Amino acid sequence: MASSPHLDMKAARHAAIRRLLETGGYTSQEAIVTQMIKEGYDVTQSSISRDFKELGVTKLAGVYRIIHIGTFQSPIKLLVKDIDTAGDNLLVVKTSSGGASAVAEAIDIEGIPGVVGTVAGDNTIFVATKDKSSQSRVIKKINEL
Repeated sequence: MASSPHLDMKAARHAAIRRLLETGGYTSQEAIVTQMIKEGYDVTQSSISRDFKELGVTKLAGVYRIIHIGTFQSPIKLLVKDIDTAGDNLLVVKTSSGGASAVAEAIDIEGIPGVVGTVAGDNTIFVATKDKSSQSRVIKKINEL
């Protein structure tokens, strides 16, 4: 069965985005859109944003990067400074400056049992857990990533 032209175009677009992010140091989606258009791709900021979500792209220290969970490139190992409890169902994760978004995305992608959701600032993440008994398991899992 032949692949659809839409899927071929999407795969080519994703490959181009990967290449640009590996070589670029892009700090804005607009810069990626401009470069992609120069290379002949029909993209908008909205389509690039969707592609970023599909590819696992996040902004780390001001630069867009693809996060590779479970490898030496995991942002959790590189960026987490401290994890503490706050009440019965909240964890506070401290990261290096600018690292909270990448770490929160990694936690969300990992799908840790007991995590209800994350909210990231610049260097702090609130991790909501189902209950107090989930907190220690979630902390242990985050530290294992």
